[in-house]
Amino acid sequence: MHSSFAHLVSRQGYVSFELDNSLESNCATWGFYLAPGAARGMGQMLGETALNYAFSKLKLDCVFGEVISNNLKSQNFHQRMGFRVKGDL
Repeated sequence: MHSSFAHLVSRQGYVSFELDNSLESNCATWGFYLAPGAARGMGQMLGETALNYAFSKLKLDCVFGEVISNNLKSQNFHQRMGFRVKGDL
């Protein structure tokens, strides 16, 4: 499932969920992108909206995210969204 998020007239970001059929549980990995120059607070709005959709509409049990190890801004964002570090790839 892929969707973009528009606020007023401009695209602010993009979220995708890829179901992981190799797991017994109903989980997905998300892709999250916030457009350069996106309105302040848009990352949180997009993240909360997407995760709410994942759990309430898609009925997922869990969502995984991958972050490059030196991208502290993305790591902090994922932690604010409720993600926890499970390991390093």
